[in-house]
Amino acid sequence: MNSATKTTSKLPASADIPRIPTYLFSVIAEVLREQSIDPVNMMKGSGLELEHLQQRHAQVSFRQACLLVSNALSHSPDPALGLRVAKHEGVASWGMLGYALAACASLADAMRLTLRYYQATTY
Repeated sequence: MNSATKTTSKLPASADIPRIPTYLFSVIAEVLREQSIDPVNMMKGSGLELEHLQQRHAQVSFRQACLLVSNALSHSPDPALGLRVAKHEGVASWGMLGYALAACASLADAMRLTLRYYQATTY
C-alpha cells in the first residue's frame, strides 16, 4: 500500500465525486514529458486515461487527484517537481482556493484546506 492509498483510504465518500478540473494534471504531465518520463505512469490506478486530462470540462475526484500527484512524485527523480509544476501554474488557476492554499503555512494545512474546500475550484 503506497502513501496515497493510505491517505485516501480515510477520505469521505464525497472524495470520489469528480469536481477538480484537470488543468493542473495536464501541467504535471507536461513537466513529466520535459523530464523524459511517460506521463501515462502518472495515471496508473486512477481509472483514467491520459486523454481525459485534455478534455475541456473534465474533472477528477479528490481521491484520483491524490493518486495522480503521488504517482507523478514517485516516477520523477526530481525532488523539485512541485516547483517545476508551479513554474507553469498560477495561483489564479485554482480560483479562490488557490489564493487560500498560497497562504497555508504547511503542506498538511494545504491538504486539510483542499479537502474541505475543493468543491470551490474553478476552471
